[in-house]
Amino acid sequence: MEDFSDKFQNLLLEISQLVGDSIAIAQAGGEIEPEYHNFICTIVEEFNYDRSGFSSYSQHKEERTEEGWHTAHRKIHHMILNSDKYSSLKFQLDSLTDKKIDSSGNFKTFLSRLISAYLEKQDDYKISSQNIISTYIREYSGNPIKYWAKVKLIGMVVELNSLALSDQIILRKPQKEDFESYIQEGYTEPQIINWRTPSAFLEISLMGTHPRQLQEEIQKSIILLHLYKVGSVELLEYRFNSESFNPLKSGTMGSAIQGGSLVDSHISEQDIVPMQLFWTVVSPLIPIHMFTFNEKISDHISIAYQHYNNALLQKGTIEQRIASGIMGLEALFLKGNDRSELSYRLAIRIAKMSIILNSNPIEIRKLVKEAYYIRSTYLHGDQLSSKEKSKSEKKVGKNMQNILLSVLDCLRMSIILNMELKKDEIGKKDFIDLIDDSLVDDDVNKKVIGLLNNMKISSL
Repeated sequence: MEDFSDKFQNLLLEISQLVGDSIAIAQAGGEIEPEYHNFICTIVEEFNYDRSGFSSYSQHKEERTEEGWHTAHRKIHHMILNSDKYSSLKFQLDSLTDKKIDSSGNFKTFLSRLISAYLEKQDDYKISSQNIISTYIREYSGNPIKYWAKVKLIGMVVELNSLALSDQIILRKPQKEDFESYIQEGYTEPQIINWRTPSAFLEISLMGTHPRQLQEEIQKSIILLHLYKVGSVELLEYRFNSESFNPLKSGTMGSAIQGGSLVDSHISEQDIVPMQLFWTVVSPLIPIHMFTFNEKISDHISIAYQHYNNALLQKGTIEQRIASGIMGLEALFLKGNDRSELSYRLAIRIAKMSIILNSNPIEIRKLVKEAYYIRSTYLHGDQLSSKEKSKSEKKVGKNMQNILLSVLDCLRMSIILNMELKKDEIGKKDFIDLIDDSLVDDDVNKKVIGLLNNMKISSL
């Protein structure tokens, strides 16, 4: 006796056979034939992209005529829906599934996809129809199907043709095909949310049960790009698609550009192994609430990351950006009951991180103390004079721009450190207490050094 799965699959196979037979009969009787349409093609003829990013590209428009089956598709669809055979099969499907297959319009898409598969490549219809049925059954049963997206980025220059960051994600430089289009005359081009030219692309694909999972993977990838190295990477927009039979299976999503880019992130051949290692190590550490849309949690890590983003992306003076960077470090290394000697406490605690920051602890302490002074001056409504800026630069041995970049790199690594601590269930207060105790207790100091040396971040 057939079980539900076998009955369901066999009925879908009968419908696919009905589609093939109906089209073959209509073609043999001359009831349908292809029509020809004009297309407006945007062709890129000159394309220049090098280690500094885009220098130029030019386009031209041309018309092309292509074969199509739009009228035939509609006619066949109407014929099948009104056939006795289809009515019988559909009645059996409704009885088997309690009419659930019509609940979201998915079955209409299923039938349309079968018709297109036959009209576009008749010789491959047996294989393509089996694939369509298999995917439909997976989605109907709540099993994963394929989702994918092409993500446009700015603030990043990629010298490599492509770099596989994981099994699901590829980072690549732009290609001329990214800027070409093929639109039927009389139709409008897909909406472009942001007209700025992307400087890099992410291609993401995954198996999932909801498009939200793809959106979350995109958000997580942007966080990882920010944390890999200090750079003002921003998402312009992404176009997503899927195997889904839902009418809303594809679309375009945009993002507001903050317009305060500080420095581009450059990815070259030297980044291949380090970036792949970084992605493998850090991806599992990112707290879920930072990239999911149904979590409204704010903790010291997400607060620090927001300050980091503000310094990288928001318009503002260099003092404002330094203040944002220091406030991010404060979120990670100051406790709520710290009321005095804040500059000293912050500098000495971060200096202890020199093991993972690959820096001299004295230099780290000096950097943080001076940056804290700049932050306080800015937040108290004052501006540094040229003389004061020169004095700060002399103390640290760096110009103001490099002071900012060093603070942000320190914050970047500290965010990753705190992500790993959270994963290991070591709380912020407990870790700060350990650092403070290590300054006066040799045994605790050895414990902290061992802890830091054994952390995954130390391998990056």
